[in-house]
Amino acid sequence: VPTAVPSATPAPAAPTSVPTLAATLAPTLAPTVAPTNTPVAATPEPRTITIAAPVANAEISAGTLTVRGVSSFWPFEATLGMRLLGSNGETLAVGPAMVEGGYPTGTDDGGGPFQGTLSFAAPTTRQPATLEVFEESMKDGSIVTSVRVPVVLLPASAGVVDPITLDSPIAEIGTMPLHIAFRGARGNEQLTARIRFAGFADPVAEASTTATNGFGVINLGFTSESAPPATDGPATLQILHADGTLAAEKRLRILGPNEVQYIKVGWFAGSDEIVLAQQAVGKTPRLAQAAIEELVQGPWEGNAAGFTTMLPTVEEIVNYPGRDASWGYRVRLIKVTITNGVATVNFGPELRAYGTSVVRAQQIRQQVEQTLRQFSSVKEVVIQINGDAGALPQ
Repeated sequence: VPTAVPSATPAPAAPTSVPTLAATLAPTLAPTVAPTNTPVAATPEPRTITIAAPVANAEISAGTLTVRGVSSFWPFEATLGMRLLGSNGETLAVGPAMVEGGYPTGTDDGGGPFQGTLSFAAPTTRQPATLEVFEESMKDGSIVTSVRVPVVLLPASAGVVDPITLDSPIAEIGTMPLHIAFRGARGNEQLTARIRFAGFADPVAEASTTATNGFGVINLGFTSESAPPATDGPATLQILHADGTLAAEKRLRILGPNEVQYIKVGWFAGSDEIVLAQQAVGKTPRLAQAAIEELVQGPWEGNAAGFTTMLPTVEEIVNYPGRDASWGYRVRLIKVTITNGVATVNFGPELRAYGTSVVRAQQIRQQVEQTLRQFSSVKEVVIQINGDAGALPQ
């Protein structure tokens, strides 16, 4: 009898998945893409410098070059560099150009217009040169961005337009303050005097005055209250018309400390106070005369101490009703003599232009007397005008 073999029990069928109502109603969602942290690099704006003036091949005279332009960026400390290069690549002048904010977006970040001035020794002949404006790296001093423009430098004589006549200084040497007197200006125009030494990018002293009927004086000195720069040696004096053209130029040598003596001059420092201020003059055995000559010239323009003088000005002298052809346009010192303790000071007729004020006459007398009494040999002072000892009221 055959043995019955039990049949295999079939495996249960997998349960059928019945979707729930929530699953049926759920929207199909797009797969989520994880964000990346890789930044997209922005294209940097180009850093450009544009020179507006001078234009290419401009002719430059008077030993000064004014540079203007626009920077598309804001340089370190708002300062660009400038330099003037000679035909062989040598550096003739170096200086800064200051950038003003506001271009083109109205913020400092957008750069802005710039301006600067370079002073250089005018060549003896016409010669080509190159102006460069640049941005310097604060990290290593390398040039980051620069632009160049060719220019032409003119000799000093070629830049003189409508020249004036310099009556002072006449000598080829001088001291500071430097006394300047001129005639032949354009009526009542304003003129500017400046002096520049080799090795200084900018003038070390500059002052302006308004001429009177073509005449004027400028006393060019250091205006700082601190010690003046140690400047002596070869220098260039320039007088400029109001439009910047060169009116006169003179080469001279400023005396050094071992070549001068020091005297004192009586200036008013207030309404009724006289201060004896020390000034340098060239070495001379006639120190009393040198001191009064300094007094006649007047104090230097813009001096920090506020020194003034009561001696007549160019304007007062030129417009004085009693002036005649024998008068100059500034007070002249004829002579100073000292005999037996009496110092006699003889002035030219221009001193009469002080007017009729007795108080002012006394103030002039005080200035003269106190200036001379610094010398131990002077016990008494007599003041004359064209030899007349009674012309200046006591």
